[in-house]
Amino acid sequence: MSSTEAICDICGRMYTGQRCIRCTQNSISLTNFGGDTLGAVEPGSLAAPVEKPSVEAALKVTTTGELHIITTPLCMVGKAASNQIVLASDTVSDQHARIIYAGGEYSVEDLGSSGGTFLNGQKIADLEVLFDGDHVRIGDFRFYFVKKTHDDWSIE
Repeated sequence: MSSTEAICDICGRMYTGQRCIRCTQNSISLTNFGGDTLGAVEPGSLAAPVEKPSVEAALKVTTTGELHIITTPLCMVGKAASNQIVLASDTVSDQHARIIYAGGEYSVEDLGSSGGTFLNGQKIADLEVLFDGDHVRIGDFRFYFVKKTHDDWSIE
């Protein structure tokens, strides 16, 4: 373990920097965890992870509870009809963001959208790990990231 790596006292996860992303939702890139666990994945590239998600997940609209279920390891989000999650709004780019499942974790990435993608109130610049209950904003849409536990979609 290098001098900039530490183990979180709360969750026990190794992290690099000043705060653990799991506990403080600080913006830490996956590359800070000892390498890019997804390989060379560039915004807008067509390279898709091949690992099938072992846990179902969704973006849950904060105001209505409507679920946008993530059904593939590479879930495109935007206003174009070709996306897995289509958000019809002028505040959303055609291909705005993507949610990736790899290494047992879900992550979100902005694809150079004009309005940006926000995780827990912070505009993201890199691929960011998602945790149950995280707040995601894409255009004027606000979501909770939720994982399905047992037979329901409640936030743990």
